[in-house]
Amino acid sequence: MESWGFGRKPQLYELKDIRRLYALLEEMWLHAGPDFDKWKSAELFLAFCVELNKQVLNSADRGQGYTEKENRDPDSAAGRITRFLHDHMERNFTLSELASYVGYSPKQTDRLFRQELGVTPHQYLQRIRLRSAALLLEEHPAITVRQAAAHIGMEPVYFARLFRREFGVVPSEYGTRGTSGS
Repeated sequence: MESWGFGRKPQLYELKDIRRLYALLEEMWLHAGPDFDKWKSAELFLAFCVELNKQVLNSADRGQGYTEKENRDPDSAAGRITRFLHDHMERNFTLSELASYVGYSPKQTDRLFRQELGVTPHQYLQRIRLRSAALLLEEHPAITVRQAAAHIGMEPVYFARLFRREFGVVPSEYGTRGTSGS
């Protein structure tokens, strides 16, 4: 963790909803037995780490407008996609891959997502990535732009360009301003 800019000192965070974390732990436990599948176990562990990170970031990001709405149906197509995007924000997806995840055509998936959130899944993913990077840069001023970009799954130059467009300042200056850029 030190190489990611988090330092050596442990930190304590309040988690709002541990049900998802327990569900992932339980699933990891089931895959650790006689039917051990190292790829599935690694994927579940990554999902657990991302969920933990998401909850830490969301607890600090209340009111930013990019976290899941409390009244959204979590079983709707848009709800399942937003949860999936939050869990796997560091990965890149095509609309076809997201559509197959929820069981709709790409066109229908895009329409349902836009109808509920007003943006495309790609735009939503970019927003949560940029907000997560902004929080990371605020909370850990020693982290480099390259580390922040890697954390959210973006190429550093592209990340810097999008970040500047969203916040009006380059990522390397963001944490030093003392504000959230809003």
